[in-house]
Amino acid sequence: MERTRTRGGLSPVTVEWRWNSYPSLSPWSTFTRNNAKGSLSSMTDHTTTNFHKLRRAGIIVNNTMRSLVEIRTGTDAGYKFTHSGGSTGESSSDWMGQHLVGHLLFPSTLALELEADTAAHAAVVKPDVQGMVSVAELAKTLRMLTNPLKGLSDFISKRDLGKLRNYGGGVTGRSVGKRKLTPSGARSAAEASWLEARYGWRPFLKEIESILNALKKPYSPRLTARATRTRSSTLSSTTTGGLGGGFDWPQTVTSVQNVTVRSGVIYEHVLSLEGDFGFTWRDLPSAAWELIPYSFVVDWFINAGSFIEALTPKPGVTSLACWRKVEIETTTTRTTGTATAPAGWVATRSPMGSHTYYTKSVTRVPSLYPPALTFKEGSLRSVLSDLRGLDALALFTSRLLKK
Repeated sequence: MERTRTRGGLSPVTVEWRWNSYPSLSPWSTFTRNNAKGSLSSMTDHTTTNFHKLRRAGIIVNNTMRSLVEIRTGTDAGYKFTHSGGSTGESSSDWMGQHLVGHLLFPSTLALELEADTAAHAAVVKPDVQGMVSVAELAKTLRMLTNPLKGLSDFISKRDLGKLRNYGGGVTGRSVGKRKLTPSGARSAAEASWLEARYGWRPFLKEIESILNALKKPYSPRLTARATRTRSSTLSSTTTGGLGGGFDWPQTVTSVQNVTVRSGVIYEHVLSLEGDFGFTWRDLPSAAWELIPYSFVVDWFINAGSFIEALTPKPGVTSLACWRKVEIETTTTRTTGTATAPAGWVATRSPMGSHTYYTKSVTRVPSLYPPALTFKEGSLRSVLSDLRGLDALALFTSRLLKK
């Protein structure tokens, strides 16, 4: 049975204003705007009879839910204009409160939801170790064990300095014996060391950690695959408002939004030793994608890896329930500046102040979108702001040097 509960409430705001033509005195006019201040929370969900009994019996209860929190705060001084001939125009405080502030328009959350849902699908029966990739890369891994960070050892070892000629030449640097170390050779050696550490040793150590985690993972007849995606955005707009006719003031509206999407799947499957460690035929599609040169670069921007994994058949898996929870938290602030007046008038009081509108919406649905290929939210900004920017530079320059 669906039910809705509320708490708190939003109060009205009443403002007064008048314009006097000297020497007469005009009466005050009033205006009331409802739902202008305060806090209101509402939630709509479903009640389930004998919920705790059903839960103890292992029955999954998976219903829709939506909630909304609204908070409006703020005030301003109101306006007052004075004419040189003695006429005046003024309002009470909170003049701007009668004009409710609203959020600026943000992009849809659909792409973020598709990305999270696809990742949750992909996480179902996802092995802790991608054995197919490990086997294919075994020779490289063994060579790395016998000679770790080979690029760096080439760079610092006098015995192997002659190998640096393979990294490039043309510009002569300082001499070492009969060999000459070139600047391009030094740069290539450094790039090789960086990439080897980032995409050789780090994945190898993480794989060892995954094996240890798999060994101590307790058996559970029910498993849960989860995925989370987030987005933070800021929008701003500055306009001129006021009474018109030259009685104006600037106002700036800034909206900040944080979105969190959590997707999940509850499922059952039959655990086996080879399946638990990833050595099964079902790993072929995802492993094949991983073995494509620079496929990881594509995954920086597009959820190709998750998409392929989500589409891979998963025999022996029974999906019991799935859900998506979307939280959108938005704060919008409107700030009013100093007023201006036409010729003959002076702004003796500006409606300076700020009003804030805060909302938090939470929506939970018992379903997921099918796997979809989509651009990752904020991928370009993330790549440029972390170590992947250096990775891309090293890959790019190393490819050029090989041409």
